[in-house]
Amino acid sequence: MIVYHYDRQGVLQEGQVLCCSNDFATITKWAPESEAILKKLFPNGLSCQGFNYLDFDEQIPQFIEQQQFIKNGQIFVEPKVLWCEIVSNVNATSSFIIEQNCELVRRADFQDMPSRFQSLFCFENPADLNVWPELITPRGKLFEIEIQGKHVKLDANQLKGGVTVRDFAIFYSVALNYSCAYSYWQGKTSERPRYEYVVELPVVVGREIEPQQLFNDTHKEQERVSGEMHRKAKI
Repeated sequence: MIVYHYDRQGVLQEGQVLCCSNDFATITKWAPESEAILKKLFPNGLSCQGFNYLDFDEQIPQFIEQQQFIKNGQIFVEPKVLWCEIVSNVNATSSFIIEQNCELVRRADFQDMPSRFQSLFCFENPADLNVWPELITPRGKLFEIEIQGKHVKLDANQLKGGVTVRDFAIFYSVALNYSCAYSYWQGKTSERPRYEYVVELPVVVGREIEPQQLFNDTHKEQERVSGEMHRKAKI
């Protein structure tokens, strides 16, 4: 079966073999003793996704700045909370929480499923890239991937939860996060699904899809969807 992977960094090459890596030292610099634990949890190593989401090493932005104002001829200084910075950092942190909770639930009740920390993410048709606009980069490339090992098709829109900001307060629900992870691994479909193939490594990078071919495939898919909607409207 052929699926498609979008390489946002534009670094993959046709024929390249993508494997998990056991170089855990790169993500255990703050806790060297954890390397043995990671080797036990992931004896086959981690994918790029796994390394990214098991190593949250981001600089926390300044959430409060000093704001000066003049009142009755006197200079006053008071703190100003930068909520835009807080929301941005919470959103970034949420993706890590969602991924880690997803892996915990998989280990508990869905052990036959491929780990997202040891997989490549693909979609069924080149035109499906249209529903992932946030992935598109100026140097991105689209490649064919032939599935030969363990894989599963799931709705990525079920990957919800994390930490949310509402009414100038931060909320986090463990129950909600676990519930979303269960919905994902159970294969439930949301109202507006965005399907992805979780393909366990190793895989071989196949043929690169040229931009013109991608445009043609996208146009054909749009015509197909439009035709289906037209036929349904007549019924």
